[in-house]
Formats: sequence, structure tokens, C-alpha cells
Amino acid sequence: MPWTSFCRPPFAPLPSLVRPKLVRGLAAAVWIASAGASAADAPWIQRVGEPVHVEKADDGISALAAASDGQRLFVDSGATVLILDANTFQPLSAPVTGLLADSAVEVPLSRGASLMAATWGTVPGSNKSGSREPQLAGELLLADWPSKKTRRVATLSNEPSFLAVSADGTRAAVGYKDGGVQVFDVRSGKSLLGPLKVVKGEVIMGERSGDRVSALALSPDGVRLAVAGQDTSVHLIDAATGAHPLLLSRGAFHGVSFVHGTVRQLAFTPDSRRVVSAEQGGNLALHDAATGNPLGALVQVRTSIAALAISADGKRVFIASQDEHLESWALQAQ
Repeated sequence: MPWTSFCRPPFAPLPSLVRPKLVRGLAAAVWIASAGASAADAPWIQRVGEPVHVEKADDGISALAAASDGQRLFVDSGATVLILDANTFQPLSAPVTGLLADSAVEVPLSRGASLMAATWGTVPGSNKSGSREPQLAGELLLADWPSKKTRRVATLSNEPSFLAVSADGTRAAVGYKDGGVQVFDVRSGKSLLGPLKVVKGEVIMGERSGDRVSALALSPDGVRLAVAGQDTSVHLIDAATGAHPLLLSRGAFHGVSFVHGTVRQLAFTPDSRRVVSAEQGGNLALHDAATGNPLGALVQVRTSIAALAISADGKRVFIASQDEHLESWALQAQ
């Protein structure tokens, strides 16, 4: 995300979001990458409270989803979903287990009580002679927590490596290991877009090799799909047609240059106007989703970021680190 003292607009003071029950620990340093400034010089984001270690996240944290009610945070850890208080990060109920033990990629849905997963594995098959032989296949699945029932949404054409679900749970984007991207309608299972690949600003349909995907996000308004590549690029494309690829500017902000790493996490704000990205190495960036321009300077918040989510009101950014800690950051309105 981006801004700094090099050009400080007249932002309104950030409201205090610290709650009395918030668990506190040792303060962590925050600085603007390559500039050595403090959080006070980054008015677009400010940490609320201190990092909290998440118990029972034994398999690490792979995904976050902020509930639409603003009170809950869903944390995916391997085959377990933790339901936490969004303010204190303390458990609200027992962990949800036994849904999709063999899933390759899982994402809890913001509406709650559901989990989307993309799987890949060996399944029975048959050849033209009638004999059955094992074959590799993938599925997009939707699991219901209360009933523990699973519904197949679609069959996947390749091995999945990334998964993103729209805020309303109606669309799912799958990133394949071959660099392809595909968007599905969750209700009907139909493919809405792709498979396609984004190569140096060009959207390509078909089998041509593309840059490996490192992160995905669908905008809440359904207009844009954000695709990050291993080459540090981030493209915003039309989620319906794949047209008009827009490359996020990764250069200087107000004359200050930054060394960018591969983007590992992406999230749109609820109004779909801004996109937050988390880079390898723990840097956060904020961009205008319509123009691709940075809205401030890089901010380093952690050495590693495992998952990222934005609250339903757009006021907070939730960050999970690879050492199973959660943090809450206040996001300045614009």
C-alpha cells in the first residue's frame, strides 16, 4: 500500500480501533521500505494493537476471510477452519474439521458456514477398451459446515495452485500451476472466463505457456480480476471478457523508488476502488484499481505474510504471518 511524508495529503485523524480486550505483546517495528520512516509517515495504514498468536493453527495459516457481519474472522489451517473474534482474535466456537481433508487449496467464504476448495488427485478412470485406469483430475468443491456435505461445482482442467472467491460467494477464480486462470459461476458450475494466461501485459487464450500465478483476487463488484505473476507483475483484467489488462505501476512513488518482490496476496477493498497487495518479504502496497497507480509508498509490516483479508466495512486489513500470528491494521479512507 502506498503513501509517505514525501507528499502528505491532509488526511483526517485515524479513529482509534483498539478494543479493551485486544491481546497485547511486544511492539513490532514498522517502516516504509527503502525510506526508513515510521507508521506516522504512512497515513493510509496503522496497526491496531499487537500481533496475536493463533492457537490450533498447527498446519499454518493459508487463507483468511472477514465475515460480512464484521464480527468474525475465518482462518483456514490445513483441514481445519478456525472461527475467531475479529477484534480480539479469540475463538468464538470450536474449530470446524473433517470437511475436505484432501483439498489442495481452501478458502473460507465471507458469508460463513461454507468453504471453497480446489482439489487435484488420482481418481478411477476408464479407457476406450473399458478397463479402468487411475488418472489425475481436479475438482472445485463447496463444503457446508453444519451438514458436512460437499457439492462439486466444476471439474478442473489442470492442477490448481491458487483460489479466490468473490465477496458474495457467487464466483470463484482458480489459478493453475501451468500459469492459467479460470473463473467459474459457483451456482451453475459454468466457466465464465478462461482458461487464459497473462503474459507481459497480454491476455492469451489457449495452451501457450504463461507466467506462473502467485496470487489472485476478484473485485466485489465483479468487474475486475487481479492476477499476480512470479515475475513481480500484477495485472487487472476484465473478469467477464479478459480484456483491457491493466498493469499495476510498480515504479517510483513521488520520486522514491522501491525494490518490489513477488506478490503473494491480493485483496480488493469492499468498494472495489483499491487493491491491496502483500509482497514476498512482508511489504504492503496500495493501488488505484481503475488506473493502476500507487496510492502511497511501500510499507513493510512483517518479514512474511501468509494470508490477507479486508473487513466488510473496508476499515481494517487483517494479516496472517507464517508463524501463525494475526494482526489488524486500520486502513485510511480516501
